[in-house]
Amino acid sequence: MSEPIRVLIADDHRLVRAGLSELLRDQPGIEVVGEAEDGEAVLDLTPRLRPNVILMDVQMPRLGGIEATRRLNATQPDARVIAISALDADPVPARIMEAGAWGFLGKSAEPEEVIAAVRRVADGERYVPAALAKRLALSQRSGEELGQFMNLSRRELELVLYTAQGLGTLAVAQRLCLSPKTVSTYRRRVYDKLGVDNDIDLVKLAAGHGLIKLDMPSVP
Repeated sequence: MSEPIRVLIADDHRLVRAGLSELLRDQPGIEVVGEAEDGEAVLDLTPRLRPNVILMDVQMPRLGGIEATRRLNATQPDARVIAISALDADPVPARIMEAGAWGFLGKSAEPEEVIAAVRRVADGERYVPAALAKRLALSQRSGEELGQFMNLSRRELELVLYTAQGLGTLAVAQRLCLSPKTVSTYRRRVYDKLGVDNDIDLVKLAAGHGLIKLDMPSVP
C-alpha cells in the first residue's frame, strides 16, 4: 500500500492499548489512528477515522468483539478486523471469523507476528496462526466437534461471554439488538446443549474449557 496502514486498536484494558500502540507506531508504513475501549466506540470511530485494520479484543464491555465485527462487516467492509484475544479456545476463533474477521491472534503472540498480521490483512490476506488454522481446517473437513462448546452458534456463544460478565437477559438483549424473549430462547438452548441448569454452572463450565476467566469484572 502506498498510503500508511491506518490502525484502530480496540481493547478495554488501557495498558494493552498502550502496548499495541507503542509497538505499531514504531513501524514504517503503519499509523495508529485511534483507540477504543469497547465495541460501541469502535462502531462510532470507524466511519470517522477510516482505519484499514482494526485490532479487536473479543471480550469487551458494552459490546463485545464478535457482535462489533458482525456489524462492521455489514456497514464498514473496508475496515478489516483482526481479533486479538486471550480467549483462543474453541469455538471463539471460529465464531469471530464467521462474523467477518480477517484474522485472529492470541494475546501471547510475538510482536513480530502482530506486525506481520497487520500488514498481511491490510494487503487483503487473511491471517491465523498455523496451529489455529489447522484446528479450523480439521473442524470444517471432518465435521467433528473439537470441544463441548463447538455446538454453540455465534449468538449462543456471545450469550455465554456476556453471562460471564454478569449480564442478565435484558442487558444481553440490548447489546445484541434482540428481544428479551429471543435471548431467553438462546439461553435455554445453551443450557440444553451443555447440560447445565443455571448461569453459575454455565460460567464454571465455560471457565473449565478456557473460554472465560473467572476473575472477569462485571459490567454495569
